[in-house]
Amino acid sequence: MLKIFLGTVAVLAMATAVVVAVAGRLGRRPDATGELSELILDAFAADWAERFEADEEAIRRAVTESGTDDESLRARITEEIGVVDVKLAGGPRSGEAIAASVICDYPRRGERATAEFSLAWLETPADVREEMLRSGRSEVFRKWSLADAVVR
Repeated sequence: MLKIFLGTVAVLAMATAVVVAVAGRLGRRPDATGELSELILDAFAADWAERFEADEEAIRRAVTESGTDDESLRARITEEIGVVDVKLAGGPRSGEAIAASVICDYPRRGERATAEFSLAWLETPADVREEMLRSGRSEVFRKWSLADAVVR
């Protein structure tokens, strides 16, 4: 009986350590908007590079950095791209990857582009993981525009 009790205590201690580690990681939230910008760039940097006749690194700099030579490119991107809708579905309880659907509107051209891919749980933006854990929901939606992007 004592052996079962000690085993149960050890399991509870390990579970508590995992919860504390996850809570600590969530408490140190990295910049969620920056993470979302990176996810969107992973989905659309190649498409935007083609559309704006620039290389992918220039696109990434224009979206994420301020005061670079890419300010005119940033202005062109801002003019062309409307809202980007992001849907992330799955979660840690499902044991599967997070399914990402990213939809980019180009209102001036009347076009829309969609990218769908999978992410590992830890590759998912921290604020999305936190919301899924807190709310118990398996789908989270975000809207993004270049004006919202974190500029470092």
